[in-house]
Amino acid sequence: MLKFMENKESTLDVAFVDVGLYFDIVRFLGNHKDKISGDELTTLHIVSGAYLLKEDVKRKVILDALDIIARYEGAHQAVSVSDFDPDDLALIESALANPAPDDPTARAIAERIKEAMGRYWRQAETQGRAPTELILVRPKTALDDVACRLFLQAIADTLGHKLTIVWVDDLPREAAQPVD
Repeated sequence: MLKFMENKESTLDVAFVDVGLYFDIVRFLGNHKDKISGDELTTLHIVSGAYLLKEDVKRKVILDALDIIARYEGAHQAVSVSDFDPDDLALIESALANPAPDDPTARAIAERIKEAMGRYWRQAETQGRAPTELILVRPKTALDDVACRLFLQAIADTLGHKLTIVWVDDLPREAAQPVD
């Protein structure tokens, strides 16, 4: 979704908007323009305008635009795994081979990858660099496994090298307590 440009500060500071995000914003504004605040509308116009003018923008602005879209559409467009069997590998591979916008399996894969990418790039922004070591929860379904593999391959391709992955069965839900 984001293609990074070199600059003197950091390769993660500035990015340009791709056509997919531009059309996501246009579609989003068509559905939600009357529901969002003036500041949110301004952010979305800055990002879509940057695409039209072929200008780069701060990554933070792009992430803000993605957060706005996710906040308003997340609950409305989420795919329920009850729409299909998340362990039906043949169904998942079929959805990958012939993706259709109305296919709940293809949409579920895309949502999981988009969610993982968002978390990854927010972590990159926090660290000031693209993480090369990740702690991930081991996928529990074939759907999660496929989406995770596609996500990791996309990151490795973007970075140009392999990632180090530490698989865990579950992440702790409570804050860590100091050891006496």
